[in-house]
Amino acid sequence: GLVVLERFEYKFKGNRSQAHIATIVCARLEDVQSDFSPPEPYTMILRQTDGKRTLDYRAWQEYMQLKPTHQNITLDQIKHALADLRMTLQSFEQHPDTDGNELRDAIQRAEDLGITSTPGSEELCTAKRALLRLSSTTTPSSS
Repeated sequence: GLVVLERFEYKFKGNRSQAHIATIVCARLEDVQSDFSPPEPYTMILRQTDGKRTLDYRAWQEYMQLKPTHQNITLDQIKHALADLRMTLQSFEQHPDTDGNELRDAIQRAEDLGITSTPGSEELCTAKRALLRLSSTTTPSSS
């Protein structure tokens, strides 16, 4: 028979009581150590009740897009970079008179991890658009 090693459950919205789908990692009984006890299932909520994608889900999406050259990057590093982008962008939007250096740094840290500006990369794309707006308002017009 098979033994469940890990179980990942996915809820499409945070207000749902049960997971809709699950990924189960199994092994043959003879390949599992006798003292093995499976961990609690990990549940990922994909969207908040307002329909926006959760940070955990966004991190997973970006993690799955990483190129092989970034194979040592962890899911937690991606999650931290996305949270950093979100917080830095929020601060930048609240104080639009800043020079944008903190936002540039957050973008660079995300890109150093392998996050790219794909259509689904909402945090990185939004941050880059904010910098473009800043540069278009601070660039002197030529006559």
